[in-house]
Amino acid sequence: MAAQLGISEHYYRRLETGRRPMSSGTIAEVSRLFTLHPDEQLALYRCAGRPVPPLLFRITPEVPTTSATTSTGCLSRR
Repeated sequence: MAAQLGISEHYYRRLETGRRPMSSGTIAEVSRLFTLHPDEQLALYRCAGRPVPPLLFRITPEVPTTSATTSTGCLSRR
């Protein structure tokens, strides 16, 4: 794992045991290596006490009030 993160084994052990706080860059790399879901990434940043990158904030999409849906709720082909 340390090699994949590009850090020494000693430094990685310190991260694992909590003797060294994770940097935002290390969190991003761990998230990439484990292909974490955005919710998991968000939890990892918060657990580490690091600021959450803007792209991980939940964005509520605007849903149009009228749409081209059928009675089943699926988009209709036009």
